[in-house]
Amino acid sequence: MRNKKLLLENLRKIPIIQVACAKSGVSRASYYRWYGEDNKFKEEADEALSEGIDKINDLAESKVIENINTGDMRAVMYWLNNHHSSYSYNKVILSNKDKQQIIEGIQNEKLTEVIQMLLCKIASGEIPNSSSRTLINTISSGDKLKDSLENKALAKEFSSAIFGRLGRGKFE
Repeated sequence: MRNKKLLLENLRKIPIIQVACAKSGVSRASYYRWYGEDNKFKEEADEALSEGIDKINDLAESKVIENINTGDMRAVMYWLNNHHSSYSYNKVILSNKDKQQIIEGIQNEKLTEVIQMLLCKIASGEIPNSSSRTLINTISSGDKLKDSLENKALAKEFSSAIFGRLGRGKFE
């Protein structure tokens, strides 16, 4: 029990399982065994990891802001690209439901429906115009598409390629 508490404390400080285990004198195998067998530990570990990640995110963000204050243009551009809509033209946010609709539409050969959904997202601004032409062209043509319709595994791979074409943005 004492080892578990120490491990959870270390996860809050450094949210890296391997490092927290080493600092606590606990093997990774023990961590994963406890995680799989003990629901209370699993909840506490998830919470500790989340708290640790939040702490590191706050620290990282404060460093970015420090660099902005010193005039570091990379930090300035990083901040704007990630926090200001005018500079984040290549960000696309699709819900898991949207991504699933795209995958299923491609697998079920309902490309018109997929394209219509994406056109609505382009019209509403959820997908930037800068990404739209490449995206629609990718979906509506090409041998990879024909192959993907015949093979479910390739359909998933093709869908991933489509998401990649939307830019390096995040998908939520």
